[in-house]
Amino acid sequence: MNYIFFFLFFFILFFLGRGLLILIDSFNNISTVDKKIFGVNSYIFYPSISLFFLGNISVLFNFIFPLKTVNKWIFLFAGLILFVNFLNIPKIFSKDFLIVNFFIPGVMNVTSYNIWLHYDAGLYHLNNQKWINESEIIFGLGNLNIWFSWSSIYEYISAFFWLDDNFLLLHFINIIFFILFFSFLYFQINQNQSKFLKFSSLNLILFGIIDNFGINGGGNGFLYVQTVGKPDVSFSVIFYITFILLINSFIENDFSIKNLKIFLYLSLFSIQLKIFGFYLVPILLIYFYKLGSPFIIFKKLKTFFAISFLWIIKNFIISGCFFFPVEITCSPIVSWYERGRANFARSVLFDQHIAYNFGDSIQEWFSLWINHGKNTQIYTNFLISILLLALVNSIFFKKSNPVNGFNSFWIRLYQFSIVFTWFLSAPNSRFGMIVCLILISTLSFKHLSSNQRFKIFQNSTLTGLLFVCIILTPRFYSYQSFFDEPFKLSQIETPEQTYINSKNGWAVIPANGDNRCWVNLKCMDIERYVYPENLNSYKIFKSES
Repeated sequence: MNYIFFFLFFFILFFLGRGLLILIDSFNNISTVDKKIFGVNSYIFYPSISLFFLGNISVLFNFIFPLKTVNKWIFLFAGLILFVNFLNIPKIFSKDFLIVNFFIPGVMNVTSYNIWLHYDAGLYHLNNQKWINESEIIFGLGNLNIWFSWSSIYEYISAFFWLDDNFLLLHFINIIFFILFFSFLYFQINQNQSKFLKFSSLNLILFGIIDNFGINGGGNGFLYVQTVGKPDVSFSVIFYITFILLINSFIENDFSIKNLKIFLYLSLFSIQLKIFGFYLVPILLIYFYKLGSPFIIFKKLKTFFAISFLWIIKNFIISGCFFFPVEITCSPIVSWYERGRANFARSVLFDQHIAYNFGDSIQEWFSLWINHGKNTQIYTNFLISILLLALVNSIFFKKSNPVNGFNSFWIRLYQFSIVFTWFLSAPNSRFGMIVCLILISTLSFKHLSSNQRFKIFQNSTLTGLLFVCIILTPRFYSYQSFFDEPFKLSQIETPEQTYINSKNGWAVIPANGDNRCWVNLKCMDIERYVYPENLNSYKIFKSES
């Protein structure tokens, strides 16, 4: 049953995204539907386009309505867009289409067997989505639970896909981004226009295969299947694709307004998923500079600026910050923000993930960090992996001179800043996935215009390696569960929780020292003296101070 539900879910998103692109093409008098862009068929982006659309239209409506009251109208509108596909009948059924839309989704759907909710789903994700469904936007919602202040677009997307008490569809969202990632790699290894994209994709495929071997059974920082509710994989995929395509533009000296618009929307999606997406901004600014006269594009970006503006206002209403948890973007003037709360949230993350603080002994900090959680296992395996892949690159590919005068120094400096910031903020494996992808994918900088020393990496060989990587991505226990009960519909449900009354007389808090509310709008993760008040027709949770 999982397969029936998933492929129905997948192809509704596929054709919704395609219908949206048909409408966009007609308004702009261009043709991108079912065409190649950046060396890949545009149809690999259709499901992600749908999720971006659904997430942002949820943000828009939630300014005025609880999402559950307008869901049926949004679904009706989406249904009308699906019919737009009949105006441009797809002619895309080919070997490539079958691989990226049937084989890859079919394998990745195995991960929906024997999967469960992430700890943070109970801590704040599910309740955040419940608030989106049950109420129009709430001023100071972050005061009820500080982690509501993140307010990722992933929450607005997920709020659409509650299946009564079964949260299986939330895992399907994550699978969509795995499919996008592997589909992107598939097309890059089978094209020959950009050796950088081809070889960087090969390095990631080999990295993904090596992920299954090593200390304690493997795990080296490659994308991994998370338990349900987290946006880390979706963020890593969107950030990586944007990053690698931007870098390839510099290598190829290829700059255009059309591509800039795509990069802006991809970057916006990345930022909406996680604030770490802002690290794409420096590369975008250089792209602007290289373009020569980028400002002529501004008048063509009304929708982009409108979405960005609404997103920033939404952030401010919920958290008191334009970009939480960046304290400088917060306003203590409003009654729902207390000065220093963003810094407090950052300090909690720092302590939780053993981030480095300036002035600390590097040796003592590193000893604490490397022995924290699974860091020894993952990052020892990563070090072995990157050294092994560097050796493979030097053996099988000839070193070449820079292409089009490309100087990799600035990219290396950018990579260093990413790694450095990661160590200073939240250096754990979830946040580290994108760091590892960036470092591995750029190993091929020295081989930008070179050929192979030995003709072993033919397209068919590379495709075979990709298939191995994909098949090894689901965990063994998921395969075992699938083969045991292939026709079962997985049930991903919240556990029973016990609550006690809060001292503020309004809310409850989890009992027995737990801090997970799961799905209970009157629950706070810890004791706080906050409660809802009326602000005209809206609710507000004021700061405790």
